[in-house]
Amino acid sequence: MKLLVISIIFILVSACSTIKQVIPEDKLNITCDVKNCLVVSSKSIIIGPTPLLLNAQKIKQITNGKFINFKIIKKGFLPKEVSLFSRNIKKVKIKMTPVDDKNFEEWVLGRFLKKTNNMSRKLLEIQALLISGRFKIAKKQLELFQEKYPNVSSSYTMMANILINEKNINLAESFLLRAIELDKKDSTARRLLKNIKDIL
Repeated sequence: MKLLVISIIFILVSACSTIKQVIPEDKLNITCDVKNCLVVSSKSIIIGPTPLLLNAQKIKQITNGKFINFKIIKKGFLPKEVSLFSRNIKKVKIKMTPVDDKNFEEWVLGRFLKKTNNMSRKLLEIQALLISGRFKIAKKQLELFQEKYPNVSSSYTMMANILINEKNINLAESFLLRAIELDKKDSTARRLLKNIKDIL
């Protein structure tokens, strides 16, 4: 009799756990103030048009750690990136911004300024390394910087400074020529180029 009761309890527990796995508890309702916006994952996978009710499986596609990340796109509107803390969120409504000259300019400028600030900050860090005489570290940082931002003239002028310090004058000259090619008004590159031509 005891064995029969234990067997029945085991079957019931097993059945409940299976049901819990099959029937997702999590749901997320995504709506926009504009109809038929596309919800796209951070990996550029189209999840579906709004209004959109996501089940647990779909939510997983747009979840990264503890955050839900996705993009909303619609022709004639600025794309909107959304990042939400994933616990206890059941509904989200997105307000879209129509594209006009003013909104588009602000959006582009905002993205441009963020990138420019990142570049400037990194160059200042490298400049500090040069000032403190840590040329080897500065050189490595500049190589990484140039991989990411290959068209910033001042990085080539900085690299030329390091190469001059290493007595590698010929290579320094090629970096200075590249700096001037990118920015014809780079007076530091022109001055250094004149100085090394006098040496050569």
